[in-house]
Amino acid sequence: MASVPMSGHDGPYDAPIRIADLVVSSEWIDFNNHMNAAYYGLTFQAEAEAFLERDVGFGVSFAQAEGHGPFVLQNHLHYVGELVEGEPFYITMRLLDHDAKRMHMFFEMVSDRSGKLCATAEYLNMNVDQALRRPVDFPDWLQARLASMQASHDRLDRPAQAGAPIGIRRK
Repeated sequence: MASVPMSGHDGPYDAPIRIADLVVSSEWIDFNNHMNAAYYGLTFQAEAEAFLERDVGFGVSFAQAEGHGPFVLQNHLHYVGELVEGEPFYITMRLLDHDAKRMHMFFEMVSDRSGKLCATAEYLNMNVDQALRRPVDFPDWLQARLASMQASHDRLDRPAQAGAPIGIRRK
């Protein structure tokens, strides 16, 4: 385990953390003239990885140096509104929960023009030893960072989409 972090910071952490400011590319548009569902997922995943590297120190640099890192166990996307070509938007992140090996993160994609929520993504990640393919504890410094972030994010209301089941609602 790494005795010191290679990147990221110890806080304080915003609640939520604004992690990206982006614009919908013409390549992301589908036959319905809005952002294709696949690009929501790709964008959330890319920005989650960037957040882990930049803000927490638990991204690709850590995984390559230490031989363990975040594996996605589960994710869930909600499409709430549309984004169209050229539309600016931003992504925020909040930590919903964590333990010694796992972190539960929640992301929101919001239109810069209207301020309306467009999509959410929920991820459950686990720290996995790449050689053994088995879970391992986060290093102490990362557990301390997650605890600091959690304390800040616990003040936020729980998002309506967090933990929502998937299925057809019947009356």
